[in-house]
Amino acid sequence: MHLLENIFNYLPTQCLRCKCMQTFPLRNICNPCFAEIPRILSSCRMCGIPTSMPVPACGKCLNSKGFITQSCIPCLYAPPVDVWLRALKDNRSFQALPVLSQLVFESLQHEKISIDLIVPMPIHRTRRLTRGYNQAELLANMLSTLSGKPVNRKILTRSRKVKSQRSLSRSARIQNQRNSFRLINADGLRGKKILLVDDIVTTDSTVNQAAAELISGDAKNVILAAVARTEGHSRI
Repeated sequence: MHLLENIFNYLPTQCLRCKCMQTFPLRNICNPCFAEIPRILSSCRMCGIPTSMPVPACGKCLNSKGFITQSCIPCLYAPPVDVWLRALKDNRSFQALPVLSQLVFESLQHEKISIDLIVPMPIHRTRRLTRGYNQAELLANMLSTLSGKPVNRKILTRSRKVKSQRSLSRSARIQNQRNSFRLINADGLRGKKILLVDDIVTTDSTVNQAAAELISGDAKNVILAAVARTEGHSRI
């Protein structure tokens, strides 16, 4: 199996952006196109919201209790990343997965993030059955391969099914996610630095609720990693 995987990695693939066909150092994208993917240049260290300059905490983070120590979110939810994420979530298209996970991994490396355990954001069991997979878990598995850190998807669960967030206002999104997470296994959490992985961050409330459950299990801290963040106003 390992031999077949190694051979597969050396086969030519098509770049997701320019459509050229060759063997790339990073699968499915050429180096120039990977370099041209728009990144968030400066942000709030705690929540990852884009800012005009890097800040330890934006106004909202200063005035609210959060359970996330730091956020690493390399991209805005904008082309081409938004197209790739929608394809991953809705169309069972996994071609961009190596690119998306590499973007997050490089962000973690740039910030010199130290972690012990990777935990993917859970989805409700009915949604998992319908979709067939959890996209955050796929990203977490890729980050585990890149970082050498283990993944545990049996720590955190969705305690109830929530509506799709896409058509909801910000306040409705917050209400929709309230009390939707539950810690099911705190074994191995005590004193650990946790990387909480999601695909897209829309409201801080959702990821903070998940982080609060992990902290309640005596995790040392929770770092948030996601591919993209929906655009908002700078809150310095």
